[in-house]
Amino acid sequence: MQCLLPEGRDQLATKDDLKEALKAYATKGDLRAEFAMLRGHIDLTLGKQLRIHVAMLTAVLFSSWAMLVVVAVG
Repeated sequence: MQCLLPEGRDQLATKDDLKEALKAYATKGDLRAEFAMLRGHIDLTLGKQLRIHVAMLTAVLFSSWAMLVVVAVG
């Protein structure tokens, strides 16, 4: 344990420290606003990824269809 904590154990946050910090932070209403911003960012990112995947799958579908047409005709 000495190798993992060179500063000492007194530098670690306890559960009570975290509870106090969250209470102080949540009372300001900032926490809800930040979670709303995070949700919005996640929604935008997932939407972008979905559009990219749909475009890629469409390209694969059309190229496969074109190959089948070329093989069937040729």
